[in-house]
Amino acid sequence: MRKVNSLALKKTLSGKSIKEFIKYLAFIFTVLIVLTGATCTPIQIEEVLENPYQNYPYWYKVQTHAHSTRSDGSNGPGKVFYHYVQKDYRAMALTDHDIPCGIIFDDPLVDSEIIGIVYIPSEEDGDWGSEHMLAINLDPGLASNGPCGPEHEWPAQRRIDYVINQGGIAVLAHPYDSDHGWSENKILNDLDRFTGIEIFNPGQRGPGGGNNMRTINLWDRLLQQGRKVWGFSGDDCHDVDGDHFNLGWILVNSNKNAREYWEGENPKDPQEFRNDLVANIKLGNFLAMTRNYPPDGHGSTDTGPQVKIQTLGGIVSVSTEEISSKIRIIGNSGNILASARNKNGLSYTLTGEEKYLRVEVEQLKNGVEILAYSQPLMVKLN
Repeated sequence: MRKVNSLALKKTLSGKSIKEFIKYLAFIFTVLIVLTGATCTPIQIEEVLENPYQNYPYWYKVQTHAHSTRSDGSNGPGKVFYHYVQKDYRAMALTDHDIPCGIIFDDPLVDSEIIGIVYIPSEEDGDWGSEHMLAINLDPGLASNGPCGPEHEWPAQRRIDYVINQGGIAVLAHPYDSDHGWSENKILNDLDRFTGIEIFNPGQRGPGGGNNMRTINLWDRLLQQGRKVWGFSGDDCHDVDGDHFNLGWILVNSNKNAREYWEGENPKDPQEFRNDLVANIKLGNFLAMTRNYPPDGHGSTDTGPQVKIQTLGGIVSVSTEEISSKIRIIGNSGNILASARNKNGLSYTLTGEEKYLRVEVEQLKNGVEILAYSQPLMVKLN
């Protein structure tokens, strides 16, 4: 019997082909109604947008890629957390390389005077070879009966499945890194279930930011396939005094007031706050942020533009609290579908050709230029 590639079959039955098939069925049904003289109302096919944004009142900086002396970083975990909380981060996935369970779940903030930030148990899987993956929010319950994170010698899909099946977040790190990246063909055609890809990483910038632009193009190609893949941005910081610090982060939307977890006479358990941030990351309720200028992140605590994205059927409305230098709505394999300059809002209505939309917002404030990438709003038939 011929073996069926489930991922290829899923792609075949997704996106434009399935929309055209359903529209065709609706047309046939309408013709039958006319021929038989029936009085039923013809089926109306409507395209709507799946919006991951909850538009909660709070936004928090989260770092998803950083290293310490637990692996190849220059600073101890305490120093790393101290420097990040000074830049207004509220959570960090310390992603040291392939470290044992006992180290992953040794919270560096316990018995520490550092407050205002939570630790998300994580690692960067992949040993020192290619195909590095961020395994975020690992489960301590696996420590007694198996590896916390995936084993680097496992096939890539098994590593992804291992993280996802324990409630974790699997992010393909720096896809175009020359030593530790991924095969473009493998990402597009062979792998499934990963949460997202790292669309910005200072270590793979290349001339003019070329490798990060290649990754964004790869992201658009995945989305054009109809695949819901989140875009992540991280520092890949190995030295908080170096030049890969506070340049890339994610901004997570939450309905939790962080002050309630560290202030007052009876503060709440910070792990509740951590779990809320992780849940919103999984939902796609976050923005991926990159600092365009200045290239040094040591002098800024800016979080970046807070973007409100609302949808009604096939209409998307984007608004920002302050005037943005550029707002763009992207779709159709990375094409700009609508844009505005020096505005605080933009809207767009589906034309029937899109498979997804995403939003980019550039904002210049206090001499700091930050670019925000929304997560995709996938088009579905209603």
